Amino acid sequence: LFCELYEEEKRTTIFVTHDIDEAITLADKIYVINGDNVLYEVELDTPRENRSIASFPEVRKSLYEVLSTLSLDYSPLLK
Repeated sequence: LFCELYEEEKRTTIFVTHDIDEAITLADKIYVINGDNVLYEVELDTPRENRSIASFPEVRKSLYEVLSTLSLDYSPLLK
């Protein structure tokens, strides 16, 4: 539904998720924010329709590493 709405409206959207794979699948840019600090930022240049999680192992690993520094358990997100 989100992707359909985006394709119809073509508006800039901020989508908050706690799922690494969802972020990689849906985002053009990913930011990890803690309070007022941007801890990680990456731009995904591959068009969403040609994108797969397997195409971005380095981004997935980096996101997990950054999230791991926040003293929360994000291991279930990296199945």
